[in-house]
Amino acid sequence: FEALGLKSWQADNIIKFRDKGGVFKTSADFAKVYGIEPEIFSKLEPFIAINPETLAQTNTQKKSNVIVEINSATEADFQQLSGIGPAYSKRIVEYRTRLGGFISIEQIREVYGMTDELFESIKPNLVLDEIEIRKVNINTAEYKDLVYHPYVSKENAKNILNYRNFAGKIKSFDELLKQKAISKEFYDKLNPYITVE
Repeated sequence: FEALGLKSWQADNIIKFRDKGGVFKTSADFAKVYGIEPEIFSKLEPFIAINPETLAQTNTQKKSNVIVEINSATEADFQQLSGIGPAYSKRIVEYRTRLGGFISIEQIREVYGMTDELFESIKPNLVLDEIEIRKVNINTAEYKDLVYHPYVSKENAKNILNYRNFAGKIKSFDELLKQKAISKEFYDKLNPYITVE
């Protein structure tokens, strides 16, 4: 792209668009990339070629009958789904890691940037296998371990640690709820991911 006279940041924008799952169906789509001004596009347009066979392959790669098991899928597996490019697939895998594993397909909704429309379109292609969830031991966890989990806010982490300092040892997660150190909503969300060994 730079050899064609584009600046490096303009070339980066084109590649980012493509990496996020963007497809150039016509030469006019090239002009929609941020930073490609009309005069640049008019100079480049005669040299833009889109191979119909490549376009057809791109469209058929993301099949509606693909089934993805969300606890074991790689980024490449998620990218087989229509609407899921490298950016989304990376976020899904990173979110799964922070959670300690998915316990519900609905948790895919919680991934940053996931729209209801996109989630509903891929939901029929998602399955969930039971796995051993990676749990956080709230009797040994440090502040950074707690806030790493997407469900634990800074305030939640402080409340848990303050209560642990006061009690010496937390015998059960229920104890925090009974002592009103945490809310019922927080308890329900985090409970599958907690241990008190």
